[in-house]
Amino acid sequence: MEKVRQSNEACQLGDFQTAVKLYGEALRADPQNCILYSNRSAAHLKLGQYQTALNDAVKARLLNPKWPKVSVWAGLRIFYSRLQVKTSLVLHHSLQVQRVESLRFCQIASLLNISQL
Repeated sequence: MEKVRQSNEACQLGDFQTAVKLYGEALRADPQNCILYSNRSAAHLKLGQYQTALNDAVKARLLNPKWPKVSVWAGLRIFYSRLQVKTSLVLHHSLQVQRVESLRFCQIASLLNISQL
């Protein structure tokens, strides 16, 4: 798990390109780890690579559909890429999965002026 530590450190230093590479190496060793996909998705988002960020968020959600953070991250990544209709659908899924946790994230969505939940 040295690659995971290094990738997290790269993110903290703002070196998202290196983080993406290291998360990819960690995923080759542990391809069923939804957290690694989610973290790599966040690094792609910081690089402005919205579609790739969304792809990783979707993979994370497929691996663990009951983890609301994954749905919310996917929704926010879509929002950043200006696909607001899909954002609403993903955030709605998050509400269905776990309402209490999702409520906090939907408050974030409302601050971003997403109107159709």
